[in-house]
Amino acid sequence: MSFPIDQIRARTPGCHDKIFVNSAGASLVSSSLIEISKKYLDQEADIGGYDVMANHYDAFSEFYKEAANLIGAKARNMAFAISATDAYSKVLYSFDWKPSDVILTTKDDYVSNIISFIHIHRRYGTSIEFVDTTEQGDIDYDDLRIKLDRFQPTLFALTHIPTSAGTIHDAERAGAICAESDCYYLLDACQSIGQIEVNVEKIQCDFLTVTGRKFLRGPRGTGFLYVSDQILDQNMGPLCIDLAGSVWNEETSFEFGPEAKRFEYWEKNYSNFFGLTQAIREINEIGIREIERYNTTLSQYYRSALTEIEGLKIYDHGSRKGNIITWKIAGYSQQEIAEYFSKHRVFYSFSNKSSALYDMNRKGEEWVVRFSPHYFNTMEEGDRLQEIIAGLPKK
Repeated sequence: MSFPIDQIRARTPGCHDKIFVNSAGASLVSSSLIEISKKYLDQEADIGGYDVMANHYDAFSEFYKEAANLIGAKARNMAFAISATDAYSKVLYSFDWKPSDVILTTKDDYVSNIISFIHIHRRYGTSIEFVDTTEQGDIDYDDLRIKLDRFQPTLFALTHIPTSAGTIHDAERAGAICAESDCYYLLDACQSIGQIEVNVEKIQCDFLTVTGRKFLRGPRGTGFLYVSDQILDQNMGPLCIDLAGSVWNEETSFEFGPEAKRFEYWEKNYSNFFGLTQAIREINEIGIREIERYNTTLSQYYRSALTEIEGLKIYDHGSRKGNIITWKIAGYSQQEIAEYFSKHRVFYSFSNKSSALYDMNRKGEEWVVRFSPHYFNTMEEGDRLQEIIAGLPKK
């Protein structure tokens, strides 16, 4: 069966009057998601939030089922979040950090994650160590083994796909190595979920964090967190909690609930909650393996088209690359690129040094252009992008 690109584009209203290649930033949502979210807001306007919530109570479980199905988990392991950073912070501050603890990570980690590590270091004295990468840009897995043994870290934190490069790190291989130690494993999957197949049983991670707005094509202000059975059984929970995931059983005590919902807060934007449910449902209906196959072909086609443009340099690294494509043509400023693309209705983003300091230092650049096509994009749009970029006014 061929990939249903025509049907997908028909229910993506934002893709027809522009070339949109910014799904690594905030992707385009579907018409059915818009309808569901608007309908919920209309009902809140009519009868108030509490009664609408009560009327939809039986449908709440669909989010946890769909999210679990997407990543090969169980519904009890899933928690709703308002962003990947929300989920990530709740994980980090569920640990009782001590000066003797070590966080092991890579220099491909996202800016918010690195800032959190530095904050933990400043507050608790916890050390930060980095795993080396190969010249090709992959994790040096021998070095991962060495540093797991040398530093005995409490946590290994890996960003599956960095924000400023096309690298797809081998999260399963890293998980197999971590499983040989006593180290907890946290995977930031905000750029991989919805783009490629991710299975937590194969990866063997303890935590996995996701945002809704990127390749999941969900609303902003949404995300989710996976928490393994091992973590739940150890009774770990976030620093800040409320009645959503805990029970006040005595005047001076409480108990965590048995599920990952202990990492949630009771208050939610339910319009967004059901919008994210619909976004995940649509991916599950198409099939993430089919989406990954199409995305792989798409990114290879776009990279090939860009390499044919005189003077253009692609900055991606890693033996396996995904749908984040970073590039630059010497001599053009950000403002010139922005004005030119605005004229031609190209929607994209820049990766700046402030969001990926280590990687941009490695690239030797202050900024690069970032294209991130997704499964509603076409090969023809790749050809058109090639024409538009090749038409930049000559310097």
